[in-house]
Formats: sequence, C-alpha cells, structure tokens
Amino acid sequence: PAWFTAGFPAQPLDGELWIARDRFDALSGTVRKTEAVDAEWRQVRYLVFELPGAAGDFTNRVGQMRQLVAQAKLPWLQAVEQTRVADRAALMQRLDAVMRAGGEGLMLHRADAPYLTGRSDALLKLKPWQDAEAVVVGHTPGKGKYQGMTGALQMAIGYLVLKGVYIWGNNIPVGWAFDIINFVWWIGIGHAGTLIS
Repeated sequence: PAWFTAGFPAQPLDGELWIARDRFDALSGTVRKTEAVDAEWRQVRYLVFELPGAAGDFTNRVGQMRQLVAQAKLPWLQAVEQTRVADRAALMQRLDAVMRAGGEGLMLHRADAPYLTGRSDALLKLKPWQDAEAVVVGHTPGKGKYQGMTGALQMAIGYLVLKGVYIWGNNIPVGWAFDIINFVWWIGIGHAGTLIS
C-alpha cells in the first residue's frame, strides 16, 4: 500500500520484506493480494541491508543505513543488524545461535568492500552443510544378464519430496559429487559398451 513506502528515504534501499521466521507463507499471501489488507501489512517489515550505489565501504554504508532508518521514524523500516566477529570460533557460535533460532544461515560481508553488483567474494552466504540419509525399503531383482543380482534399490523418498533436491547439496558446489559421478558413471558405461562392441 502507498502508506507503507510514503515515508521512505529518497536514497535507493536494498532489502527484503519480512514478518518473522517461518512466516514466509503469510508474507507471500499478504503481498500477492490485489487489494492490500492494512491489518496484514501492519505486520510486515522492510529490512534494509544495503544502499545501492552509495559511496564508502560497507562499514560506512551501515552507518548511513542506520541514520536513514532513524530519520524516517517508521517502525516497519528497519536496518538489518550487523555484527562483527573476532575470529572463526565466534563466527561459528553466531551461526549456531542463528540456526537454533530458526534462521537459514549468515551473510558475510567484508567491512572494507565498496558497493558491488553481482556475485563477489565481498558477500558470501554461510550455511551449515545440509546432509540427508536414505532408508532402503526394498530392492528390485535384476533381470536378464543381471538376474540373481540386485537390479535397483527402493529408497524412502519422502524426505526428498518434503525438503526438495537441495538436500543433495546441489546448492553447494562441493556437494555435487554424487550427482556428477552418478551421471558420468552411466554415460561412461554406455560409451564403453559402444566402444567394446
């Protein structure tokens, strides 16, 4: 609704709409309605985490964000909390606290980084490794030349269906090993058979 952004600073802001952890469905329902429901929008916050095109390093921009938010005096406009950590142990403690509170991970921003567009090593996402176990619930006997051997394993895929393919680690480059090896193995076997025959 117009009232939500009416008092926003003229300075471009980068951020996200947010209600609370585990409330994405409620947020999505609120913002997708053709007619805004003010009572629902009163729960929504705009969390500012960057100032596109602003001068200075990230430390300076954090100060500018805090100042802009304070001047706007809008309870739904908030600067994302920024925390410095002293070392890796402190970083991992912070990550653990965020995960226990229901968060997904941390965004790591270099304090001396200028504003950059696109991907860079100045802004990284830190998430714990997502791992999943599979439960073998049966097998299919082999056929033809594979008779007497296991043809295929039957796996409980409920967890995969519930959580999605990210559990394979496809969103983490070093986690692609299983999928790539599996693909290369079967392509390789197919080509080997062609070359041998």
